[in-house]
Amino acid sequence: MILEQCKRLSKDRVQRLEKGIDLLEDWILKLLEQGFEVLRKDAHRMEDMATRAVDYGMPAIARRLRLLPEKITEEKDWVSYLNTELGQMLFLIRSIKKPNTHLHPEDILSFLGVPIKKQEIVDHTEGIEDEWLYFGTVFDREEKIRIYRHWFYGIHHHKFALCIDFEVNRFVKIREYKRGWMYCGPVHFYPSALPLRVVQIPQTVQAIPTVINFNKQSIQAYQDSYAKAFAANPFLRQTPACLSGIHLIEIDDHCFLSDPDGTAMVCRTNEDLNRKMRAYCLDPETLLLGEFSEKQFNPLSVFSQGYIEKI
Repeated sequence: MILEQCKRLSKDRVQRLEKGIDLLEDWILKLLEQGFEVLRKDAHRMEDMATRAVDYGMPAIARRLRLLPEKITEEKDWVSYLNTELGQMLFLIRSIKKPNTHLHPEDILSFLGVPIKKQEIVDHTEGIEDEWLYFGTVFDREEKIRIYRHWFYGIHHHKFALCIDFEVNRFVKIREYKRGWMYCGPVHFYPSALPLRVVQIPQTVQAIPTVINFNKQSIQAYQDSYAKAFAANPFLRQTPACLSGIHLIEIDDHCFLSDPDGTAMVCRTNEDLNRKMRAYCLDPETLLLGEFSEKQFNPLSVFSQGYIEKI
């Protein structure tokens, strides 16, 4: 199994993970035989499996399983949601057992929830020195934990960086970042087929220059690059983008971004956001920075005429 390539794990840890993966596979296959309807009648099935996942060292799998009862209750198309979640887990299992899998071992461990110490990353990776432009934060919640995804762009290396903070209680203050500023210094990326998440952001700050040479893309170019990224790491949940030459299209209650050749993507929408987007799209030089997640684009900032602003 590919887990045996993970040199930072002890032999006992690998064996425990392998047993947990076998157990999860059996649980999913039995569920597929019985039908998803049994989960609506007996939610304890998911809690029991989530507990076993923790016992075998797979806390991220446990979190995903514990979210399922809520999704079954709230989602209209909950069967489709379950198909996606369990299908991804089954794909993970088959990839782990496949002898010639192309996946990066650390991407698999990340999906399972096997932690890696930040200091270990710093000690074994080379920091990338740059001026990291902050362009927005996305808030999310899993169980009782509030998650902050802070996005940055290195203006010299043209690399995106994602810094994640977890707020377990409100007494721990989360670091705040400001648009219009760059955070200067080295960052260390978590190991991955597509390094994106970083350990921390430097403390030194300075104002952004009026001219920044972004590695901008059309929607078509972004979709092509996303397809390649997804092939390298199928467990990607969020990816950043810097889009240019975009237009806003509104159809009924749906909002789309389109580029000049007609390629489009779904965009997060509300009345205030649409009004701002229409105004910014009048300038063909406007760049839109944001996060692609859950099959839609979430705009965070625009860069126009030397200024970056929240949208």
